[in-house]
Order: sequence, then structure tokens, then C-alpha cells
Amino acid sequence: MTDMPFSIGSRMDKPAPHHQSIEALWETLWKKQCSLGAHPFFDSELDDFEQVFSDLTDSDLRPPYDFDTYATAFFPVAEALESQALAAREANDKPKASSLYLRAAALYRIARFPMPRSPKQKEAWARNKIAFMNGASLLPVPYHEVQIPHKYGIASEGRTILIYMRVPAHASAASPVPCVIQIFGLDDRGTELTHYADPHLARGWATIGVEIPGAGDCPALANDPSAPDRLWTSLLD
Repeated sequence: MTDMPFSIGSRMDKPAPHHQSIEALWETLWKKQCSLGAHPFFDSELDDFEQVFSDLTDSDLRPPYDFDTYATAFFPVAEALESQALAAREANDKPKASSLYLRAAALYRIARFPMPRSPKQKEAWARNKIAFMNGASLLPVPYHEVQIPHKYGIASEGRTILIYMRVPAHASAASPVPCVIQIFGLDDRGTELTHYADPHLARGWATIGVEIPGAGDCPALANDPSAPDRLWTSLLD
């Protein structure tokens, strides 16, 4: 066999460019992802984030990051979009209101990304859920938050499992449709479901979004090896 360097090991000699500063993170990695609407920038507009990262660049934010300072920069732009969304909703322009709310949700998502570690990031996560549901509930095939019993949960766990459900209009008990269970974890959350669910809805399938133990609002214990089995059994029941 030909001697080949380890793919990861050969890249560990120096930090990746995007770890140098918040400006480098934006310019060398996230800006392109945002322009493409790629993970984690679903439902986003490049101009919204250009404004935020311009302010963060001016502050010369560098590792180790102050995550409260980082997260706070996203709030003014997101709040302005929410105000515009409310006005559009009151004018009964549901498509515009939905788009604006989801753009705000995208900003709050990146504010808490990849996981909430500070008070402001936790606030961003809470705001992300509100903005997402405000926008997702106005889509032609809307999302619904549903709490289902965690039947096999133990005393130290939550009693219900939050799922994000989207069902085609033609589906009913008499005319059921396939349902895709979409599982979120690591840096993903159920509030990123629009991007993943649309292809399934186009085929006439329903979707359910649910988070793994230790992620988002999952009630199951993150440090219990039996937690996933109990979670999925409750969900499938």
C-alpha cells in the first residue's frame, strides 16, 4: 500500500483560517454559506448578516469569544425584521410576514450557534423558537408545535416531548400519508425544519421534527445510555 497521510492529522499543524477572528470566520467560511442559504443559514438573507458581521468586525472580536457580546450583535437586526413581520401580518400579507419572521429566526439561530453557552445565547435560542413558529405557522402548509407524552420517561426527565409537525392538507385519519421523522442534534435544532421538510411535503408526506437527548428541548437525559431507546419508544407509540 502507498503511504498516505491521515486526512485530519495532516491538517492539524496550524489552525484553520476561520478560527483567527470573527472577521475571518465570516469572510472565509460563513459568508459563502450564507449567500447559498446552506447550513446553518437556512431562511436567511445575506444583507441581514452583512450588517451584523460588519459591526462585529469593527469590534475586532477574536477567540476566545465573549459569547454575550457575539450574540447581542444579532438582536437589533432580528428585532427590526420582527417589527416588519408584525406589520405585514396585520396587513394580512402572510407570505411576506412568514419570510420576515423566518429571516429573524435565522439571525437568532446564528446568535446561539452552535449551542447556547452564555445568557445572551440562551435568550437568542428562546427568541429563535418564537420567531420560527411565528413564520412557520404562516406557511401554506403550516407547522404546529405538539407536545406528546414521554410515556417511558423516568422521574428526572420531562413528561412531554416537543415535536414540530407538518401535515399535507389532504391527509386525514381516513386517508393517511407517510411520515418522515427528522432527527436534530449537535448544532441543529428543530427550528431549522423548513429547509429539510419542504422536499417531503412536495411528495405529499408529513414530517415530524424531534431533537435528540442533550439537544434543544429534548426531555430525555443526555448522560443516560438508555435515554434514546426510551425517547424513540415514546415517540413511536
